Amino acid sequence: MPRNPLALSYSAIAPPFAEYDFAMMRSFTMPICTLMAEDDGLLATPSELPRQENISHTTIRDTNHFFLRREDEVANLITEFILSLR
Repeated sequence: MPRNPLALSYSAIAPPFAEYDFAMMRSFTMPICTLMAEDDGLLATPSELPRQENISHTTIRDTNHFFLRREDEVANLITEFILSLR
């Protein structure tokens, strides 16, 4: 798959891994960051997540699907990921 010059990375907050097929992520060559909530009551987290060197999965403990009162932490994690791409 050719690299899209407009997409340098992919970030997903609370992606619906158990609800949709994300196998296509394995074909992405760009860096990928996913953030999930430990106590997500809306979306299940499958036992197997897409794994490879360019994919980083982070689970934030003690929070729900909406990351209530953890918004700054979510923003900081995504910011750190994007700034690490330089």
